[in-house]
Amino acid sequence: ADLDVYLDEHNLPNEHDYFDPTKVEESRECGLHTQL
Repeated sequence: ADLDVYLDEHNLPNEHDYFDPTKVEESRECGLHTQL
């Protein structure tokens, strides 16, 4: 995918176990993009 190519080109890791503290639950959206 495009993300994998970008990461490879810029020598960046792909963090599969990233924890987003704004989501609380793994299946939940953070809601930050819906706030105005």
